[in-house]
Amino acid sequence: MAIAARIMNMVCAGLATICLSCMPVIASAESFDARTQKLVDGAQKEGSLVYIDNLMAPESRDAMDAAFVKHYGLKNFKVTQYLLKSSEVIARVEQELRADKLSADVVLVNVTTFWSSMQKQGALAEYCSPEYKAFIALSKAGIPDGGCYYKAAYGVAFTPMWNPKYVKEDLDSWQKLVDPKYKGQIIFSDPLKGEVYLDTYIGLRKILDASWFKKMAALNPVYLVRSTDIRDKVMTGEYPIAVLGYAPRAYQSRKDVELRTSYPKEGVVVMGGFAGIMAKAAHPNAARLWTDFFFSKEGQEVLQKYEAVISGRADLTKNPEVAKYVPSVDQIKIVPVDWTHLTEQDRDKARAEFRSLFGK
Repeated sequence: MAIAARIMNMVCAGLATICLSCMPVIASAESFDARTQKLVDGAQKEGSLVYIDNLMAPESRDAMDAAFVKHYGLKNFKVTQYLLKSSEVIARVEQELRADKLSADVVLVNVTTFWSSMQKQGALAEYCSPEYKAFIALSKAGIPDGGCYYKAAYGVAFTPMWNPKYVKEDLDSWQKLVDPKYKGQIIFSDPLKGEVYLDTYIGLRKILDASWFKKMAALNPVYLVRSTDIRDKVMTGEYPIAVLGYAPRAYQSRKDVELRTSYPKEGVVVMGGFAGIMAKAAHPNAARLWTDFFFSKEGQEVLQKYEAVISGRADLTKNPEVAKYVPSVDQIKIVPVDWTHLTEQDRDKARAEFRSLFGK
């Protein structure tokens, strides 16, 4: 029952509104420069912030929002989060822009083509957070940099995850995953239903030929999308191997069930987890202030502690517990992908190829 309750708490998703006026908020003793103080005063008048993301689970969100409000000493401030899948984030924002009824001030999602499209449409506000200067590791790894319109705060990689109770070998190579002995034991994240999995598939095709995917299809994998659903089935042993697991989920469940992860020696696809402020944000000061905090060392420490992400911040000390599951970006062999020039036509082609290889 304890495991079930913990899992339910971690997978809870959707709308979450936290009225932080209900909590005792102690103003930070820190004094702010004139620029920051102006944002604090503006945010206080606005009274709230709304963000849409595909990242922060309830526990992470609560910690981040409480730390943000406390750091700036905000009073009676409300933070609303909409937690959605990556494809749902994109669909919602695009639909709201067409209707000119934008709900979000800040958007976080790890799909590069979405951000380049938003910038071309003039949908993003230009804001150069002073915290951006510390984010150099991801750009060096080939992750696109949107300058002052959108920035990668963290890296995202989908890699092998398995339950050592049922799988005894170290799955440190993509080739080990297509062993016939694993037939009926594998989860393959569906690129036809998840944008991030499609981008991962596109990247993996640079190091794995079509025959590898045909061998994978022959193992009769089950196709899932949500990283929490995938993690849960690996935990129970129903499907003890996830080809494209999300290592932070193994970190988050470490006190319940031991799961293992790897970053295969042939290479791993790493995508940027971007954040940007909408040009028509209803709470522009709060959006800028939240962006400063999210990209700050304190904000990234909160994110690393709860979400175990690959941080792009150069001066962040690696949490040793996180390091067991998620290495630093400089320790990963990254598959080079030209994200900047990736088009929807490229994606359509990849979808068609995947259907052909997997018979979907």
